[in-house]
Amino acid sequence: MVRKTIDMSRLDKLKIDGEVANYLVQWDSTLLLTAYDQNRTFILTIDGEQLLIRERLKDVLSRFAQANLIYEYEMEVHFAKVGCQTRGYVAGHHRLVPTCGSSNEQVIYYMVHLMEDASELESDKRVEMIMNGREGDKYHIQIATSERTFRRIVSAADEVAKEQLSLFEYWMYRLCCS
Repeated sequence: MVRKTIDMSRLDKLKIDGEVANYLVQWDSTLLLTAYDQNRTFILTIDGEQLLIRERLKDVLSRFAQANLIYEYEMEVHFAKVGCQTRGYVAGHHRLVPTCGSSNEQVIYYMVHLMEDASELESDKRVEMIMNGREGDKYHIQIATSERTFRRIVSAADEVAKEQLSLFEYWMYRLCCS
């Protein structure tokens, strides 16, 4: 079992395992992603690989949403309904959420369903997430956000997921039992 700490505020100092022209972010193979610079996106995979994609974060997220049939207008409605302007990508139990608003240059998107725990770092008011990698590996990811903001966004994504699953159950009942 690997236990690795990654400080996202030192992104430019991290060892990059490779740079690729194309990579499809998937629910169960990606732990997090963020802009590395204007034209490249940093990805941390479930295997612990630290990759750069030669594509803007906005474009990577757009392809992810398209591949998973997640529509911006639906997310806008769902997140507005739970009172949160900061929107993620939610498909039932799967949740890719940002640490802050998408216009913030420091935004990091991470897979909540792969997160085991999170807590505030007392020393500097950042948050440390424990993400589950493959075969029991643990990644301690330190991010620059307040615990309050972090919890608010995760809670909103949880509420959206709960609403989606409730709607799914309703339609399954209607299809099966009417």
